[in-house]
Amino acid sequence: MRTALLLAAAAALALTASAAPLVGAAPAGAGPSAGAHPTTVAPVAGELLRDFDPPDEPWGAGHRGGSLAAVPGEVVVAARSGVVAFSGEVAGAGWVTVDHGGGLETTYGVLDPRLVEGGQRLEVGAPVGRLAADATHLHWGARLDGEYIHPLSLLAPWRVRLVPG
Repeated sequence: MRTALLLAAAAALALTASAAPLVGAAPAGAGPSAGAHPTTVAPVAGELLRDFDPPDEPWGAGHRGGSLAAVPGEVVVAARSGVVAFSGEVAGAGWVTVDHGGGLETTYGVLDPRLVEGGQRLEVGAPVGRLAADATHLHWGARLDGEYIHPLSLLAPWRVRLVPG
């Protein structure tokens, strides 16, 4: 029962996350939380344009990250320290994946140029690339133990508040 209440509270928090600027304290997101980390930063300062919307099934339709407002050419930075697990093209678009350890990875796209190579060690806030000239936003994703989670949940701890009835 306690787990069900916590899941319901987390789902309610997810509904409040849209259109929030990422400057300062960010809203918490849905999904299993990797927990806030004192050295986590937003990859760009833009507001959330499209929220995380996980698919019902792993192969189903959904939005597996957050779309953040950014302008073409804007520098995109690593949200946490880690090692570049992938830097390349997927379906003709530039992407970077950073492995932060503990089963946590973050992804950044669409980037052109990509400023990092696979195996490269990064500190929090290090540039990973620039938003591509034809991109309208940054797509920021996160996975914990292979499961997609709301990337904004990395920025601020969840504050679950029980509201009377």
